[in-house]
Amino acid sequence: MDLLIELLPALFWGSVVLINVLVGGGPYNQIRGTTLGTLIIGIILLLTGNAKFDDLAVIIVGLISGAFWALGQGYQLKSISLIGVSKTMPISTGLQLVGTTLFSAIFLGEWSTGIQVTLGLVAMVLLVIGIALTSIKGKNEASGSHNK
Repeated sequence: MDLLIELLPALFWGSVVLINVLVGGGPYNQIRGTTLGTLIIGIILLLTGNAKFDDLAVIIVGLISGAFWALGQGYQLKSISLIGVSKTMPISTGLQLVGTTLFSAIFLGEWSTGIQVTLGLVAMVLLVIGIALTSIKGKNEASGSHNK
């Protein structure tokens, strides 16, 4: 049961964009609603004592990362209205995987041996190829019809 509870944040976080699409509204309303929901949960955690802000560096890093999150989430929601969810989600998810992997390899030293670097780079190349393949238009899309 504990494992299921531990997996819920990842499951729901990955579903935020899909839930926003189902609820509707424009990208700016969607990001406003998501941010407000996140703020409410944050305040609840702060009031129950499950979140502590006793270090100024934690507050500053949190604010900076929140600003980048809001910017990225806003553009992701905007891209859904432009190219559709079926093209946005693979690109977004793939680039998140590439970005977090490269960040952990470069800044956190996750790849410490030559074989790890080699396999990691091969995996990154395959992932980028997969991302590119999701954007190839099929025969039905080539005629100019825009299926979202």
